[in-house]
Parts: sequence; structure tokens; C-alpha cells
Amino acid sequence: MASLDIFSNNLSGLIPTELENLIDLQMLNLSFNSLKREVLKNGVFANISWDSLQGNNQLGAFDHETVEKLRVTTCVTKTKLNSDLVLKVIIPTSSFIVLVCAFSSSELKGLPPRLSYSETQIATKFDTKNLIGRGAFGSAYRAVFSTSENGIHTTVAVKVLDLTQSKDSNSFDAECEALKNIRHCNLVKDFTSCSSIDHTGAEFKALAMEFMSNGNLDKWLYPADVECGSTLTLTQRLNIAIDVASALDYLHHDCDPPVVHCDLKSGNVLLDEDMIVHVGDFGLARFLSHDSSQNGSSTIGLKGSIGYIAPSMLWILLYET
Repeated sequence: MASLDIFSNNLSGLIPTELENLIDLQMLNLSFNSLKREVLKNGVFANISWDSLQGNNQLGAFDHETVEKLRVTTCVTKTKLNSDLVLKVIIPTSSFIVLVCAFSSSELKGLPPRLSYSETQIATKFDTKNLIGRGAFGSAYRAVFSTSENGIHTTVAVKVLDLTQSKDSNSFDAECEALKNIRHCNLVKDFTSCSSIDHTGAEFKALAMEFMSNGNLDKWLYPADVECGSTLTLTQRLNIAIDVASALDYLHHDCDPPVVHCDLKSGNVLLDEDMIVHVGDFGLARFLSHDSSQNGSSTIGLKGSIGYIAPSMLWILLYET
């Protein structure tokens, strides 16, 4: 069986179409390069898998099935249009659609554009039974929102900030700023927020985010009940490490300005129902200025992970059983 393994070779541009014509080629590994545009379909590409293409963040596909299978982005439809039509019709229409989607994405999930304190209280009941995590900056609850009009029930995670600490208000602002423009399959998606007053008249701030049914990585590495606790296979550990690295690579190289997480740890690595990683908790996030003279955005002296997976986390993932 002929194979071609050219991962991590700094390749860029389009995938050569000539590769489709190599009939003896049965296995191809193009992972961790800088290839872009549509994934080819014929020849060796007919049965190619995600792990052979991972790390090429600009690859895409036109059909939903391929997008899901290979974890690539969705390409726009290939249509040759008159340039005047594009400028006069397509661009304004597309802009309008993007704006509508941006403002109504929460509504499609059964969530209002902005949450009130009462809506948050009803959805979470602030009950310990719904408590899914507690940290230095607040607590996270499982919340179920419903709409009377269409009966949609949406389960999300609501992070309620503990504003008794003076720095937490800044943490809320930093997290909102970091989350509003980032979009990546390995980052927690922020749906909406709440900045209001609670029943006592005190300031109340919360974020509604994706609910991760498999909790955080800390729970899997250190189960409360060792005998009955869940364990991770070596393949799962490798996939988790790769997903975290992919998230950091996006934050550092594909965001403008680059985003530095500054608090990467197992408790902030969340896992969905398919055990896919979603890095969360951007309360300590910082923006890396392109101008080194702007000290306000500098990462010098900041605690936490800057450009790598914390060594202790990587060691535990790969070697600790």
C-alpha cells in the first residue's frame, strides 16, 4: 500500500489536484500545514479522515456531511457572477443576513438578545442541584430556558460572577470582549449575557454559554470516585491535547488582535457529548498588541499559559493513568 506522509512541512496554498490521479496512493497525511480552500474528493481523498487534514484551519467543503466528517469550514457556493452584481446586490444582502444572524442567533436557540436577572433566576433557580462548577470568579449553573411561543427548551451553562471581589467586574468585561469576535470549534460559544440588578438591588452579571455534558477535563483526570470514575483512553488524551493546541493556535495566530488566554488549566478545558474540547473561561484574557510600545496590552508578567499547553497538563494527559 503506497502512502505519502507530509505533515508539518509548512505547505501552503491549494491542495494539488494531481494527487487525485495517483491511483496507487492509498494513504495521505497532510496534517498541520497551511493548506486552504476546498478539500478534493476523488482518489485518495475519497476515504481521507479528519486526522490526516487537521491543523489546516483554512480548508473547507461545500456539503454538510463532509464538513462534519472532516471538521472543516463551510465553503460558499461556487458561482461566477458579474462584478457589478456582486458589489450592488450580493455584498449588501450578505451584510444584512450576517447582521440578522448576529442579532437573532440567540433567539433561534430560545434565548433573548439580553437576559434579565429574573429570567436567569427562573432558569437556574440558583439551586445546588444545578451547580456544575465553582471557581475563583464565580459559579456556573445548568440552566434551561424556554419560550412560550414555540415551546423551545434550551439547555445552557450560566456563569454567575461573584462581584464581592472588585476585580470580577473587569473579568466580566474582559470575557465579553474576548468572546464577542472569536469563532472556533474548540472554544466555548457565548450565546448572550446579563448585566442587571438582583432582588436585593445589588449588581448582577452573568454569561450564558454552551452546556458541556461531559464536564471539564479535571473531572476526568481526577474523578471523585477513583473506583467508579471515568477514564480516558490514550487516543482520547491525544485528541484532547490536539484540540487544546488547535484552540490556542487560533487565538494566537488567527485573531486580530491575538488573544492570550492566561488561565489555561484542566478545569477550563470543557468536553461536549462527543468528547470534543471547548476551551472556556476568558476572565483573565488579554489582547496582544501589535505595537510593543502599548504597555496596556502587553503580556509581560502575566500568569498562565501564553503560547503553549501547560507542561503539567500535557504530561498528565499523555503519561498519567
